[in-house]
Amino acid sequence: IRIKMKMAHLMQLLLVELIDHLNHQPSLKQFTRIAEAYTNLAATQMFNYKYDEAVKSNEEALRFPGLRPTDKNYYKESLAFLNIYLGNFSKSNKELKEIIAEGLIGNSEEELSRRKYLLATTLFLQGEYKKSNVQLQDTKEIENEKEGWNIGIRLLQIFLTLETEKIDLADQRIESLRKHIERTSKMKSIRKRDVVIFRILRHLATNGFDFKDTWIDKKKDFLLLSSDKPEYKWIPRSHEVIIFHQWFEAKVRHKKYQPDFTKK
Repeated sequence: IRIKMKMAHLMQLLLVELIDHLNHQPSLKQFTRIAEAYTNLAATQMFNYKYDEAVKSNEEALRFPGLRPTDKNYYKESLAFLNIYLGNFSKSNKELKEIIAEGLIGNSEEELSRRKYLLATTLFLQGEYKKSNVQLQDTKEIENEKEGWNIGIRLLQIFLTLETEKIDLADQRIESLRKHIERTSKMKSIRKRDVVIFRILRHLATNGFDFKDTWIDKKKDFLLLSSDKPEYKWIPRSHEVIIFHQWFEAKVRHKKYQPDFTKK
């Protein structure tokens, strides 16, 4: 872990040096290059959980003229993620609506679906479950995606049914998730974290949706999810915008889910 942290810090220093070099070399000073360097810096800072710094880098990337709509929307999407992690859900909601309003201008079909899913998630985090569900109905599954976004969509469907106490529907959606994981695991690798999350949900369903008993029975799995092991830990800018083990613990303790995206 210490080596990885040093490498991440080194990457950040190299990107800062690159930006300085691009700014001071007239032959290299192309706005698109500098903007790209800033957004790479923002991504590095995000994965280091330095969300405030990443926001500033992203805003720097957006200020350059001549950006293509696809690039501009990508940078705005990064800001939407960062504002979620900083707890600025309304701001993230606004940014995503602006991107989605452009339709297929600067958005591929896959990107549009991902951004609609993110908007549904911000609504969920604001406690707007009905609006989140309506938005999610307008979100198509992402074809040929390799980063688990379809799992994220299905998990949000499950969270919505459990928050609104539609237990029968939750059972159906957990079964649907099982089929999806079995089907897609034959074509690509799935993160071990997602497999553990499904294992807990399946136990929850067979246990009559008793959160407290499941929390006790699956203690080892929850320890894995809250660990720093690469295959099991939560990572920024992933499909898991609602951190599963935190949400589950809130249900056990009968508290409102308050996400904590900082690194412990």
